[in-house]
Amino acid sequence: MNYNKDLSKQITFLLPLKDRDFISKRLIKYLNSIDLKLNIIVADGSLKSQENLFAELKKKHNLQFKKFPFDKDPFIFVKKLSESVENIRTEYCALMESDELINFETYFFFLDFLKNNLNYNFVTGKIVNFDLKKDKSIKIHQKQCHPDFDNLLKSKFEIEKHPSCWEGLHRSYNLKKSLQNIFEVSDENFNMLVLVKFLNIFTLAQGDAKFFQSKLISFRQANTSQWDNTIFTSASKIMQRANKIKTFLFLKSIQYIFKMYLIVENLQNKNLKKMFIKYYGMHIINVIFQDLQNFLIKLLAYIKGKIKDKKIVINKNDKFINIGGTNIDGYNFLNINEKNKIRDLISYFQI
Repeated sequence: MNYNKDLSKQITFLLPLKDRDFISKRLIKYLNSIDLKLNIIVADGSLKSQENLFAELKKKHNLQFKKFPFDKDPFIFVKKLSESVENIRTEYCALMESDELINFETYFFFLDFLKNNLNYNFVTGKIVNFDLKKDKSIKIHQKQCHPDFDNLLKSKFEIEKHPSCWEGLHRSYNLKKSLQNIFEVSDENFNMLVLVKFLNIFTLAQGDAKFFQSKLISFRQANTSQWDNTIFTSASKIMQRANKIKTFLFLKSIQYIFKMYLIVENLQNKNLKKMFIKYYGMHIINVIFQDLQNFLIKLLAYIKGKIKDKKIVINKNDKFINIGGTNIDGYNFLNINEKNKIRDLISYFQI
C-alpha cells in the first residue's frame, strides 16, 4: 500500500480532553515523533486549559484547539463532542483518546476500505489495552487479544458482542448524525455507559460496520484512572460511586432508551429494531442477575464473617519479557506485527 504522509486532507482526529495533563504530555511527545501530518481538533473540557501544551503540535500538524466548560458530567461531554464535530471538514474522521498511542498506518487501510465499500459507514480494528504499573512495568490485557475475537461478527449478529464504535474510522456525516441524535436524547442525568452503547447503535442504524481483528488501531492504557489525583477526573469512577447497583443504573437509563428507540425506528437498518429490543430485554435480566449474585456473595461473606480472597489464575500462555529496559507481562498475547510495533513504541508508554 502506498502511504501518503499527509493524512490531514482526508481524516480529522477529534481529541476530547479532561485534565490529565501528564497523559497529554506523553501523547504530544508521540505525535511529534510520527512521520505523518495530521488534522486534529482538540476539545478541552479540563479545569485548567491545556492550550499551551498543545501549541507545539501546530508546528507539525494542522491543529485546532478549543476550550470548553469543565466536563462535570456526561451531558456536558456529549454537548462538547456534538459541537466539536461540526468543525470537521474532511470526509472521514476518528475519535482519539489522550491515553492511547495510535497505529496510524492502519487508518490508510481503513480509508481504502470505506472508499471502496460505500455501504459501510464505520470500520474498526483491534485495540491492545495495557496497564502501566507504578514500578513502570507493563501488563498487556489478554481479553483484547483473544484469538477467537474475529469470529464474533461471523456468527449471528449481536449488539452486545459488537466491538465499540468509539475507536475507528467514521464517515464524518454519519458521526455527526450519531452525536446529534445522542445529544437530542440526553440531559444532565445521562451516563457514560449509555453514551457508548448509543454510539454503537446509532452508528449501526445508519449503515454497516466492519471489524478487522488483524488491524491494530492502538495501544491504550486501561488503568489511567489509577494515576489520577482526584476521582472526579474519571467518568467511570464517578458513575461507579453513584450507581453501585446495576439495576438502578439501568432503570435510570430507560427514558433515554425509549427516546433512542423512537429515533432508530426511522433509520436505515430495519433489523436493528429487533436487535435493539432483544439486547435491552436480555440486558435487564443480566443486570438483575448480577446484582442478586453480588448480594448473595456479600451475604454469605457476612454470615461466614470473612471475605475469601479470589484465586489468582495464572495463564500458561503468559510470558514476561524486557524491552528497552521496560518489563512487559503478557507479551506473547500479541501477534508478530504487534510485537514489532510495541518494540517501536515502547519508549512512549511511560508517563
